[in-house]
Amino acid sequence: MSDKRMQDLEKELEKVKTERDELQQLFSMSIDLVCVAEIETSEFVRLNQAASTILGYEAEEMVGQSFFDFIHPDDVQTTRTIVRAALKKGEKIVNFRNRYICKDGTCRWLSWSAQADEKRRFVYAMARDITEHKRNEDLLNSRHQLMNTLLDNLQVGIFMADAPSGRALLANKKAKELLGRTDMPGEESIFLSEFYQVFQSGTGNLYPEEQLPISKGLKGQSHHVDDMIVRRPDGREVFLEVFGSPVKDGAGQVTASLVSFSDITQRKKDEAAISRLSREWQTTFNAINAAIWVLDEKQMITRSNKMAETLFNLPEDEMIGRHCWEIVHNTLEPIPECPVLRAKKTKKRESMEIRMGEACFEVTVDPVFEKDGAFKQAVHIIADITERKKKEEQIRRREEEYRLLVENQTDLVVKIDTDGRFEFVSPSYCAMFGKTQEELIGEPFMPMVHPDDRQTTEQVMKNLFEPPYTAYIEQRAMTAEGWKWLAWVDIAVLDANNEVKAVIGVGRDINDLKAMQKELRHAHKLESVGVLAGGIAHDFNNILSIILGNSELALDEEITPLTEESLEEIKAASLRAKDIIKQLLSFSRKADQEIQPLDIRPIVKESVKLIRASLPSNISIQNRIHEFQKAVLADATQIHQVIMNLCSNAADAMPAGGRLEIEVEQVS
Repeated sequence: MSDKRMQDLEKELEKVKTERDELQQLFSMSIDLVCVAEIETSEFVRLNQAASTILGYEAEEMVGQSFFDFIHPDDVQTTRTIVRAALKKGEKIVNFRNRYICKDGTCRWLSWSAQADEKRRFVYAMARDITEHKRNEDLLNSRHQLMNTLLDNLQVGIFMADAPSGRALLANKKAKELLGRTDMPGEESIFLSEFYQVFQSGTGNLYPEEQLPISKGLKGQSHHVDDMIVRRPDGREVFLEVFGSPVKDGAGQVTASLVSFSDITQRKKDEAAISRLSREWQTTFNAINAAIWVLDEKQMITRSNKMAETLFNLPEDEMIGRHCWEIVHNTLEPIPECPVLRAKKTKKRESMEIRMGEACFEVTVDPVFEKDGAFKQAVHIIADITERKKKEEQIRRREEEYRLLVENQTDLVVKIDTDGRFEFVSPSYCAMFGKTQEELIGEPFMPMVHPDDRQTTEQVMKNLFEPPYTAYIEQRAMTAEGWKWLAWVDIAVLDANNEVKAVIGVGRDINDLKAMQKELRHAHKLESVGVLAGGIAHDFNNILSIILGNSELALDEEITPLTEESLEEIKAASLRAKDIIKQLLSFSRKADQEIQPLDIRPIVKESVKLIRASLPSNISIQNRIHEFQKAVLADATQIHQVIMNLCSNAADAMPAGGRLEIEVEQVS
């Protein structure tokens, strides 16, 4: 070998030594962990000083040990999988992360770059300690996740666009929901209007892009709108209230535009409803036929309707701000009986009546209080009640007239409810039954009805609940003087549904009428008897005439004393029979009346003899006929009839028997 060649080799060798020294120097001084390991055994062959610095082991403690012994158990399988997959793909350099267990038991995150030398069967690897980086990364991811959770749970939509490009940076869940989309604009999209339509409320016009809050924010301007209508892809329109503002860095440069928006569709509907109700309220307020003011806590007018303007001949603006008493009473302070002052104390509605000219008005005040009880305001109403007052006066007069009529009439007036209890009784009714109104009101009337008449009365009352809702009944009732016959005309009082709610009855005492009817029936009986007696008397009188005539003819003949005596008796008996027939004819009113002076004593005696046969055996007759000289100017037949009637009536009054006394004496 020539010297030159030798020199070249020495120089090459020196260069290699230098490079090796440099590599050794780099290997020793590197802050990253550098190691060499066998492919087959996975054992470390060589490690630099950084391995001790990072993991706490001396190099001698790790050399000859499998690097899998130092990997965190949870990362062993992941590391194997990554390495095998890379080798299978033929990748020269494999990058991965895992945790190594330090000598003190802690773990460090290492980021590896490894290369295998198949020929030499070694793996050359370098790892950097990324524990702090990983911790910061996890913290950042945690915060990012927290921010995303917060954004997705906000009830307002959030959208951010990059400045100046307008590229979409973020959109939360609510933003996608409100806009009706599951995706956001592409990176080149600047305006939200590129994927939904935005209109101005009330105009129907598209919102100019340059006026959108997102556009204003890109220009460094804050902007707020509450009249934006968004038409979603599904066609539904929603009202949005949008706040936009720029996002600036520390140097004051705009880096993004941030907008937040919320659905105010319901609020807009409510505002529209409130506006409509307000208009309707104002229309109603002005249509009310009464002057209405709303007063504040100082009794100053804050609102007034049209009727108030008409009543006081003042426009609304001249009444607002003035005290109510200034306009109503033309005074400098409220009057003592002011209903507002009283309402403040009683905390309830108060009213009073006032006159203005010939008209009469009712002032009503309804107070409104705070939760703490402090007086807040009042509704002051002035209603014209002139016509009502006139009608009330008419009703009062009619009621007075009706009261006088009821109280001063002799007929009985009552009002009973559907249960048969008194609601009203007239003074005449109270007088007849000897009770006061207080004793009768609320009590049932049926116990006062005679037991024999109650069933009929109940049926009549039942009939009053059906058309024609009227009835007539005669019944006996227990009055202060005993049982009396009363006649009632009843009429049902109907409500708006044609249901009976009460019964009004007008009654009259018919006790005397009933007695007269009884006497009339008796008179008819006597008249019938008289007609019969008259017919018999005529026939009998004809027979007596024959007997009397023949007896007188026989007396004119020559007869024995005994026969004469017998004929005289026949004549006398015939004459007495003739007198009786004359009385029967008088009783039957067939004989002519003859007024003449009479001694009534024999007529009475003869009448008693005649009546005796018609009286029951349990009635005895006692005569006391005194002596007197005066005569009576009368018809004998009529006297006879009077005595017969008196005796007959007296007998009817003694159904159980008794003594009939007849006395005749001179009284003057």
